[in-house]
Amino acid sequence: MSAGMWPGFMYEIQKKYLANQGMTTPGVVVMIPALGVNFLCNFLLVPRIGFAGASVSIVTSLWLMNVLLFLYIRCRSLHKKTWPRGGWRDTGWDARCLRQWSEMFKLGTPGALMLVLEWGIFEVNAFLAARLGANALACHSILTQTAGLFYMLPLGIGVAVTTLVGNALGEAQPEVARRYMYVGLGVGALLITVQGGVVCFILRGTWPALFTNDETVVKMVTDILPWFALFAFPDEMQGIMAGAFRSMGRQMLGAKINGICYPFVGLTLSYILSDTLKGGILGIWQGLICAVTLTFFLYAAFLVCFADWERESRIAVRRAGKKDRRTVTATHGDDDIEFSRIASLGSSDAALFRDDNEDVDVDGDDVNRDCDDDDDDDDTLRRATSDVSLDRARSSMQLIGGRLSSESDIHMLAA
Repeated sequence: MSAGMWPGFMYEIQKKYLANQGMTTPGVVVMIPALGVNFLCNFLLVPRIGFAGASVSIVTSLWLMNVLLFLYIRCRSLHKKTWPRGGWRDTGWDARCLRQWSEMFKLGTPGALMLVLEWGIFEVNAFLAARLGANALACHSILTQTAGLFYMLPLGIGVAVTTLVGNALGEAQPEVARRYMYVGLGVGALLITVQGGVVCFILRGTWPALFTNDETVVKMVTDILPWFALFAFPDEMQGIMAGAFRSMGRQMLGAKINGICYPFVGLTLSYILSDTLKGGILGIWQGLICAVTLTFFLYAAFLVCFADWERESRIAVRRAGKKDRRTVTATHGDDDIEFSRIASLGSSDAALFRDDNEDVDVDGDDVNRDCDDDDDDDDTLRRATSDVSLDRARSSMQLIGGRLSSESDIHMLAA
């Protein structure tokens, strides 16, 4: 299986590279032939060499997916929009490839920790289930496989939320980003409810039989499936919200929440309920229910109640190295002055004023309010250079800097 780690890793990088540009179809296209090869390899190898045949099949599929996706990107020129020109033989490999590694690790490490803490609890609980006997372990395996199958739906929605919310934040459209998140949660809640209702209640008696013909295991799974529905909904909803966390660059906060909920709450309760209180396999899943429910509420509390979407957008703009453009109309008596505020990464602010159809350029360190306080109108002018007189530049700044008369009206419109 270790031979499949590298191609699997490279495939995920390529898939995320395309998903960030809103292209998810290529990943699906290359998985179709890989699925056929995986089925064929299992059919031919497992009867002959047993469990090792399944491992060979998975590794072969991963290598095929990696190669096919690379060829798809290359042949369809899907990389042209983002590939830099003028590098070594126009391949894009130049010194810029070595930049911003610290930012990548800063976001990637806690992002990986989020997944490790979430999925690790299932692996640890497998040891607890093994202590309860072979039937309990088989029941736990079926429920874990069902949870993984259920999670494919929010995983897809979460990828869409990550891409759409992240792009909207980077384009200085925080309200659009928040709307995308709510749409994703609404669609996810509807589909998750239908999915859970069908499997956990309508197909409650037949679903376990798809995995085993052991009547004892089938009965154990059938009895736990209604409880599993209580696990599935918050687990899958927090999976969608995790996509919003990643799009905002809040992986560290997500890792902290997961670090509290899964090891300390979930694992502790699973052990107490299953072993100490003799709750058996049901006690393990009741502990998981508590963990995912607490995670769900903490994620929702941050995104709905505490997240400052304007600030998150400014951070995303600076991280992307773009410019945050806002248009302000200031009315003073009969005179209208419009200007665009430009805040760029690591540079001083600049403002472009237009008064009576004549442009005046003003350059300064603190022309406008600090990016962290959009409501502060007590700004000052430190330095102004312009082709027109300094007096005119100062009068323009006074009009913007909070020295307007009581009948002045300033409207901020996000461009």
